[in-house]
Amino acid sequence: MMNFKTVLRLLLYSFVLSINAQEKKDNLLVSKSNNGLKFENSNKSIQLNTGGRIINDIGVFSLNNEAEINGYDLYSKNGNEFRRIQLYTSGELFQNYNYKIDVNFAEGKVTLMDTYLTLKNIPSLGNIRVDYFFESFRLDAITSHKYTTFTEKSLPTSIIPVRNTDVMIFNSTKNKRFSWQVTYFNGANKLTSDKQKSNGEYTATSRIAGSVIKTTNNLLHLGFSHSYRKQQSDQIFQFKVPPETHTANSYLNSNIENVTNVNLFNIETVLFHNSITLQTEYTYSTIKSSIENNHFNSYYSQLSYFISGEKKTFRNSIQNFGRIKPNKNLGTNGFGALELKELTMKI
Repeated sequence: MMNFKTVLRLLLYSFVLSINAQEKKDNLLVSKSNNGLKFENSNKSIQLNTGGRIINDIGVFSLNNEAEINGYDLYSKNGNEFRRIQLYTSGELFQNYNYKIDVNFAEGKVTLMDTYLTLKNIPSLGNIRVDYFFESFRLDAITSHKYTTFTEKSLPTSIIPVRNTDVMIFNSTKNKRFSWQVTYFNGANKLTSDKQKSNGEYTATSRIAGSVIKTTNNLLHLGFSHSYRKQQSDQIFQFKVPPETHTANSYLNSNIENVTNVNLFNIETVLFHNSITLQTEYTYSTIKSSIENNHFNSYYSQLSYFISGEKKTFRNSIQNFGRIKPNKNLGTNGFGALELKELTMKI
């Protein structure tokens, strides 16, 4: 089987050939502004986007009465931080490629976010994506932070890495209501995975999802994903659960030793009705070791309601949630989009 570097070289080589073959036909790029800075040529065979975001978190913490009675200490301190300072560029090239390079400068360091190249519209196969991006497991994990219901993603997301250096094959129906994705990952280190010890010698992950019902005011989305992970020589599988806000300290960190392989199963459901949204997922984990087999269950349920009348956007089963546009912007004519929400979860 071809390794990752060979596949990447072939894709980049075909990318260069395509540009050289078509650059003489295309006119100079012109710029325009439409929800960000965009560039495209006259026949739209080249479309490029640039943008960024700044997100600042403020945290205020206190212990409840039960925790104080049982002698717990408050390890998290009040404060604030730049959660994200991101710059990105993305684009569509000659209808055969798309790419994205997203870099985060928060916490005084440079961190790659989504960084990939996609070869599109391959006959009888679909699309191939290579490099560093979301692993196709769990809806909440693969949804951009711009469109999640809460400030941070749900706790069960921490079971496996969110991003890896992968090769993914994916496709969808013509109307994009149903899709499938298969990703393969080989090896893990601090440069190729955001959670090295949760990864393995190799990983195979797959997801199938679709909108069973999709109308103007109603949506029922269902999905199933599975991940098989063969552990590396150190045979350690790590659960490190972050808090619900990034300004707080982590409070659960567990290493399971002598692990040989891991199987993860996930079911996802999203239900829309006008301004009400219910999103829930259940994950079952089987961790096989030389000593015993461990089994874990985790779930979360999110309920949200826009009292100002907006409704969430669900683009398709691959891109998932989209941007919410307020009926009235915050200012003299309105209060913006006001959302009530509740979260229940267990791990």
